[in-house]
Amino acid sequence: MPTLKQLPSGNWRAQVHLKGVCASKTFRRHKHAREWALATDRRIDLGEPASRSKVKDPTTFGDLTDLHVTDMKEVLQIPRRSNRLLKYWPTEVAASCP
Repeated sequence: MPTLKQLPSGNWRAQVHLKGVCASKTFRRHKHAREWALATDRRIDLGEPASRSKVKDPTTFGDLTDLHVTDMKEVLQIPRRSNRLLKYWPTEVAASCP
């Protein structure tokens, strides 16, 4: 059974302990914490890995565009124009930031 706890910061920590597997993650909203906890609980119960995350959470614009390109390549639908823009934007944004 998942455990949800509100932290002093106002964020919510979801924890799942099942079949010797422990997983936890912090969210800003209770709803998101509950959804993640229930989905993780189901995955562990089915014998699947607790986490599906293959890539880190995007923290920069470049990480976000890399994630988008990877997702588009997985579905084989990355237009050439979009590919050029996604390669150009991170370098221009990084160059324009102090």
